[in-house]
Amino acid sequence: MTSDALPSRDIARPVLRVAFALAWLIGALLVAALVVTVANAAAGALPAATGHPADCSRLDDASLRLACFDRHFPRPTGTQLAASAAASPSTASPTTSSPAAGEPGAAAREALFGLDDAVRRNRGERPSAPEAPQRIESTVSRLEALEAGRHRITLANGQIWEQTEAGAGFLPRVGDTVSVRQAALNSFLMRARTGGAVRARRLR
Repeated sequence: MTSDALPSRDIARPVLRVAFALAWLIGALLVAALVVTVANAAAGALPAATGHPADCSRLDDASLRLACFDRHFPRPTGTQLAASAAASPSTASPTTSSPAAGEPGAAAREALFGLDDAVRRNRGERPSAPEAPQRIESTVSRLEALEAGRHRITLANGQIWEQTEAGAGFLPRVGDTVSVRQAALNSFLMRARTGGAVRARRLR
């Protein structure tokens, strides 16, 4: 080996290092450009006819379909979810059946059943009293026959009802259980052990 070959080898090593560094940098730039290209292609691949959420379901590609739905329905942030939960009203609905005997305030609500605002004012009550149920059941404690086949019926809970129409087969007796439910236009239907339901109104 001659003395002239040593300087050439010392010069070649830094050149190779620079070449390898440039090759690695170019490769990294190509990979980054490919990732950006794919992302842009996925974002821009949605057809122009997806202006409505229903159009998303017609896309065959699952990733494009998901991207379409995400565009129309972006996921809410944690702050938005918390605010929505705090602003949502309670979905609990009041019961429409006859209140249970042991339920707090059941007797007070049943006492309001069948009373309109005028009668409640005459009784010295405010119309904003607790909401009445839509149906009650009680037993007949007194029965008075009226004209045209009608009856005045006193119930065991103290309420007095009067038929406003006669009913074929409607023949209540003392001790029978009758039910009264609210009907349309603030009317009430009474049903006994026999016959169909008849319209009635509460007197007291």
